[in-house]
Amino acid sequence: MQTLNTANQPKPSLGERPAIYLVYLIFFFVPWLFQPPTSIDIVAIVAALLVFVPVYLDAHKREGLGSLPHIVVIALIAFAMSNFLGSFGIFHIYAMVQAAFLRPTRVAILTMAILTIVFSIFVFAIDANFWDISIPLMIGVVVGIGCLATADSIAINRQREQNREYEKEMAALNERERIAHDLHDSLGQTLTMVALKSEIAAKQLQDSPTKAKQEIADIQTAAHKALEDMRKVVSDMSQTSIAIELDRAKKNLTSTGILFTLSGEIPAISANRQHLVGLSLREIFTNIVRHSQANSVSTDIKSSANEICFSVSDNGVGSIDAQQIAEGSLPAEGSLPAEGSLPAEGSLPAEGSLPAEGSLPAEGSSSAEGSSSAEGSSSAEGSSSAEGSSSAEGSSSAEGSLPAEGSGLNNVRARVEQLQGRVVITRRDGFTVQLFIPVNS
Repeated sequence: MQTLNTANQPKPSLGERPAIYLVYLIFFFVPWLFQPPTSIDIVAIVAALLVFVPVYLDAHKREGLGSLPHIVVIALIAFAMSNFLGSFGIFHIYAMVQAAFLRPTRVAILTMAILTIVFSIFVFAIDANFWDISIPLMIGVVVGIGCLATADSIAINRQREQNREYEKEMAALNERERIAHDLHDSLGQTLTMVALKSEIAAKQLQDSPTKAKQEIADIQTAAHKALEDMRKVVSDMSQTSIAIELDRAKKNLTSTGILFTLSGEIPAISANRQHLVGLSLREIFTNIVRHSQANSVSTDIKSSANEICFSVSDNGVGSIDAQQIAEGSLPAEGSLPAEGSLPAEGSLPAEGSLPAEGSLPAEGSSSAEGSSSAEGSSSAEGSSSAEGSSSAEGSSSAEGSLPAEGSGLNNVRARVEQLQGRVVITRRDGFTVQLFIPVNS
């Protein structure tokens, strides 16, 4: 009956909402079935409920000892209603349950004991009937003890969640410090040398052009090295994993109103394989959000002696035929244009934006809007790819490198084949993409 403060937690279920337990107030009116209430009885219970309901709801928002005054008020309502027709002991039960959620636990137990003793003395003092004495006392103790255990479980789960959040924050902080350290080590010395040599070159430009050219050549070499170091640091930053991508997918799909379900255990595989499978899953989930028009997505992970299968299914309509994708007769949505095709006006990169030869394109970057032809068209010589195609920022990928992220299911196939695996795409009441990864690859 108690919901502790769960800030930043998922929306509480029906059973975790305190208002639902107000239904037990119906037991107060049981005596009315056997004896008609007077107008005073009706006025009394209305007045009691006007006080009880807001106090009860506000008590569930308090932590620690914050609800202790509320418990006292609820217990007093029970005593006050003993003068009117109705099962006034129901308010004692509410007070006992509320007391079970006090913290620390020893305070909760002490408060429950005091409530039980005081209520027992009171009902015997007013010479209440057997049912008004036994039922509230018995149910109050039993339900109170049960809620005491529930409160402990909630507190433990909340502490675990706080620990996880703390660990995430510390991991992010450590990663930022590592990146700052790597950038300082890799770029600091090189840029200092570049600054000094540029000053020397400027001074020697008039008197000794040959030496100035040598200094400029050294600057160029150092700049290329700094660029390589920068790319290495950025590449290390972009490492991902299956768990990260599944968590990202759950958040992204849920935020767009798509139901996400996951079954199976994430296998223990190497970091490189985790990275490639993670990027493949990212591509699949991105396509689902952008194109599938689905309202539910299920992900199933199964492991056997020879291979691991990652299966992602949705109930959407998609935008191209899955069989054609599987056969390769059509590029996956968002794929790069065919060799020799002309980019749309405005899609050319700015001067100087091309990366060094052999470098990988920026991860997940996309071309400018309007760089593709009408939706559904296939790529051909001299034409651009289907609407929504994306490329590396300002450039195509280097020879022999993987396609840029965002180029659709072709990227998925390329990455999985790099792991000596295979991709199976089927369409039945939606799309299903299966990644089969050999255990030893």
